[in-house]
Amino acid sequence: RNRSNPEKAVLDYAWQPLFFDGTFIARPYSGVEADIDKITKDDVLKFIEDNFLTDSTVFLIAGDFKNEEVIELFEIHTKNYSRSSDKQEFSSISKSKERVEVYPYNTEQVSIAMGIRGIPFKNEDRHKLELIKDILAGYYGARLPQRLREEGGLIYNWNAWQDNFSDTGYLVFRSSTAVKNVSIFVKIVLEEFKKLTMTSINEEELEISKGHIAGELFCNVQTGLDFTNWYGIQ
Repeated sequence: RNRSNPEKAVLDYAWQPLFFDGTFIARPYSGVEADIDKITKDDVLKFIEDNFLTDSTVFLIAGDFKNEEVIELFEIHTKNYSRSSDKQEFSSISKSKERVEVYPYNTEQVSIAMGIRGIPFKNEDRHKLELIKDILAGYYGARLPQRLREEGGLIYNWNAWQDNFSDTGYLVFRSSTAVKNVSIFVKIVLEEFKKLTMTSINEEELEISKGHIAGELFCNVQTGLDFTNWYGIQ
């Protein structure tokens, strides 16, 4: 299913293998059929034993509850998992110099993901990068959608996000365009990324992006699930 969807395929089979080339994260999220077929029951049990550990578990509750009761409940249900992890830390930083990966797909539309290396999760500058992402492609009037839509109607929908890992990260812009428009699409995206390094961001753009991000924060802390997600990340 993922391979038959160009928007997913470009990430799983082009972007990810390219950006993380030579690391474990270069593999598709769902794996490949040959590997899945080889997994045994013992493999699954060993994975649980190695990874389902108290020191790598976060227990989240949002609602009307007594803190002491929750702590007691957690301790009761985790006493059988009191082992400590001795797993190795693996790097997700690729040493590859390759910059382009093509996943062949026979269709009139081409799904394209273009991005830059970002920063680790613990780096506070990721909040600044979030503003840059919004200025680039966070709304209809942002730089990339405005140019790509106005100059010949090259795109109709798009998304952009940054992902932060323990030792690296990336900011990526993804959209689809007609095969005949690929060259102009790539040219415009590269120009707008380059422009960030050469010209100042004006105050109006910055204020608009701050408003968007603040609005998203308020909209995303209204339900119990929102709160557990928010505090879980912290």
